[in-house]
Amino acid sequence: MQPSEYAVKRLEAFKHVPLWYFTLEGLLEAARTVQQDKAKESLALMQETEGGLSLHPTLSVSASKHTKYDHNLAFPEFLYAKCSFLTHIECAGWPTAAVDVFNWFFYNLENHVLRQQAEWGERVLLHYVSRVRAEWHDIPPANCFDISIINEALMSSITQELHSREIGRSIA
Repeated sequence: MQPSEYAVKRLEAFKHVPLWYFTLEGLLEAARTVQQDKAKESLALMQETEGGLSLHPTLSVSASKHTKYDHNLAFPEFLYAKCSFLTHIECAGWPTAAVDVFNWFFYNLENHVLRQQAEWGERVLLHYVSRVRAEWHDIPPANCFDISIINEALMSSITQELHSREIGRSIA
């Protein structure tokens, strides 16, 4: 299955794409959208990364209203999505070094000690993924950090933030 045209175009432009687009739910929505586009046959003019223009089905060029942030995925959804994401960044022409770094990033998270804390640890890891992936894309390429190296200080900070939120909810 293919992710939405929106997700593919963002990958080709080396922009952040929520992992939801690579979950089974996101891929199935993309397939349904393609079918709807074919039925409606409405087109939109889009600028290509090379500077040219092309016509695309209108439903497939916009962000999904069902998108979830990475930290709102269930851990099994994350595991499914990361495999699809890795395949599609390679297909989108990302440099081999970037694909390798993301592969190690996901490997290090999947095998992180927090996984031993089951649901709580996985929740912390997903918040880490959400924050670090977005930051990695926000930084100019010349200043990019090695995303595969887990920032344990940030992980600890996220853990404390989540604990504080839980305490706040229990008081309210």
